[in-house]
Amino acid sequence: CCFFFQAEDGIRDVERSRGLGDVYKRQIIYSPSLLYNNLSAMNDRILFCTNAEPSPLSILVDTSILQESGTASTTSIKCQEATDVSHMRCHMLNTQYHIVLGFSGSSVQLWNNNGTRMLAHIKVTQTATKSINYPVSFLASAYCKCVDKAELIAVGDSLGNVHAFYQEKSVYFKETLYTISEMPIITALAGDVQNGILCVGSSEGKIYLLSVPRVNEANVIGTIPGDVMKFPVTSMGVLQCGISILLAGYSNGQIRGYKLPEGKHMLTINAVSYTHLTLPTILLVQISVVAVSLKKK
Repeated sequence: CCFFFQAEDGIRDVERSRGLGDVYKRQIIYSPSLLYNNLSAMNDRILFCTNAEPSPLSILVDTSILQESGTASTTSIKCQEATDVSHMRCHMLNTQYHIVLGFSGSSVQLWNNNGTRMLAHIKVTQTATKSINYPVSFLASAYCKCVDKAELIAVGDSLGNVHAFYQEKSVYFKETLYTISEMPIITALAGDVQNGILCVGSSEGKIYLLSVPRVNEANVIGTIPGDVMKFPVTSMGVLQCGISILLAGYSNGQIRGYKLPEGKHMLTINAVSYTHLTLPTILLVQISVVAVSLKKK
């Protein structure tokens, strides 16, 4: 599912793109299908999601019998949600895989590893403090180990809220772990299991470093600023190699490395040249240049 917004006189609506023509007609604010793919794996199962009409489909494919028969059995997850899937991932929690399904209709669901039982769900309502004309979406999730060694699955929404799913004995709980005051669209999450840190990437390129002492508490211990163009963070992962290194990918093709927990910049990899920028980004640059020229005059 791709979300494109009218740019003529502000955000007016949200609608699905039907082809490349829409890309050139509208300015992209964010697009879940560009930020994340629609495949995730756990052991001998593959999770596949598609926003087909009339409702989205989330399917588990059992690959354990592929070698014997050449076919695989499939299970459709009855998510009971009519809005598009904006995020999907498989995460380990307390030695068991779990499925996270985020939707563009303001909800996120946690399922067991075979997709037969919903364990918990979160429904977010818009607040008067942030007036928006598009639905709240969930675009990111990550496994996180707290400072006290408790485990949780963190999920982020487009209002700057970081939520948590966690388990105590056989009972699943949900918490709003932290709300970022700037209320950015959270586009990526990554957990540093060595230091009990949750890294939160935003649509403006800024990364927030949260210390997570326990499953119901988090505090900002630092931020990593984005560049001047505010390219969104599209993916993140933490590399454990004696020290913890956060690797963050940006929509301009760059990959940057930061040492945790202090967030010190260590490396930059330019994966694509600026000659390969998408048309909306090029137009944004051109508009900025024109605006600066007019201001000088």
